Amino acid sequence: MRLPEHDVVVPRAKVVVPRAIEARASPAQALAMEATCAAFLLTAVDGYARTRDVALGLVDIESLEPETQVPLERYYGCLEALSEGLAEPLVGVEIAFAMGARGLGALSFMMATAETLGQALADIFDHQALLSPAERYAYTTTSERVRLTYQPHGTPRPAHIIAAQLFLADVVLHTPLMVQGELGDLSVALHAPPAIREAMARRLGVSVVDTKGAAEVSFDAALLARPMRQADPAMHAFFVDYVDTRTPARHPHDVVERLIALVDARLTDGELRAASLARALGVSTRTLQRRLGEAETTLRQLVAARRLRRAKALLMAGRSPVQAALAAGYAEASSLHRALRRQERASTAN
Repeated sequence: MRLPEHDVVVPRAKVVVPRAIEARASPAQALAMEATCAAFLLTAVDGYARTRDVALGLVDIESLEPETQVPLERYYGCLEALSEGLAEPLVGVEIAFAMGARGLGALSFMMATAETLGQALADIFDHQALLSPAERYAYTTTSERVRLTYQPHGTPRPAHIIAAQLFLADVVLHTPLMVQGELGDLSVALHAPPAIREAMARRLGVSVVDTKGAAEVSFDAALLARPMRQADPAMHAFFVDYVDTRTPARHPHDVVERLIALVDARLTDGELRAASLARALGVSTRTLQRRLGEAETTLRQLVAARRLRRAKALLMAGRSPVQAALAAGYAEASSLHRALRRQERASTAN
């Protein structure tokens, strides 16, 4: 039986759920209500709750598209209500077990059909940054290690540990199922009481160490080249496009304006690649390219224009051509000279 939206009923317990909280929200809850996340997270929570005979009162949640934006406070509040009602310290881990490798919907298929693990992670973290913009999902690499991190939104609260459990368990349980070969030893870190970390380690079969920072899974960077079991470039492109069309859109000029600021800050960093710039902006590479197209430019044209703009400003300020060229990111003064000549010819032609 479905219960009224304001109540969560569990065996021998009655717990207030997020909609009831809204009327008397703390500052942290009010902040979370302004933030949003993808509906598939709430669907996963609700699905697990049903297996435990708990009704969360999530009216019509199944009718929502997985990528629909819902208040982050509803997600956090449901995690806390479920954990409290079941007296279950590993709710996040159990939700990950229950939702399986396809629990993220189209995102899961996008990841599974990528050619390599590196491509899969880059794509899913690009999109996750848009689907849950208030939370921090990061995928970083060095020559030796890959770090996948998750930082919840707002001031510390019980939901943060549960949401971090879900993130970590999803990576540990499901990524190895999609990749050819073994991933080897995974390093897992979570800021939580020792009892929770120890229970989590037993449930997942990995060691879980404490951390003062974001929840993290790390592994050998050489594994990024591993092929995915269901690699299919055509299907991967389809799912990337599918997710892009359902990802919360930013105005193209908003993305381009933030890109300009980022390019200006990185002009001397050598070649500026679309993938790394998109990741820093929290958008997918395909979305970045589409936004540039809507603004009637390309990344190459934008970078060239920003380099030339800086170099000309430095020349007018009295810098030598060599100094201006290097400070604007040109390899040498002759590159700046050629750029100035091209601009001059274009101006004459116009």
